Amino acid sequence: MAVRFNGRVCPFEFKVVEWSPPGSVMAQLQTKGYETAIGTSHAIHLVAFEFSRQTRNVTGFKVADAG
Repeated sequence: MAVRFNGRVCPFEFKVVEWSPPGSVMAQLQTKGYETAIGTSHAIHLVAFEFSRQTRNVTGFKVADAG
């Protein structure tokens, strides 16, 4: 999912931590190459969420600039 707002683009990625290693969601976002797909005219902020299936809560959250 990606949100465009006020000259910025924020791609979101969601993962369940019981199904993937912690921290893998941001690594996946960074390898997708959003900066080339979207173009350089927009600021791109990657947003990664990790959820626990057991606790049904967010267990990790990270934001990073692309590029």
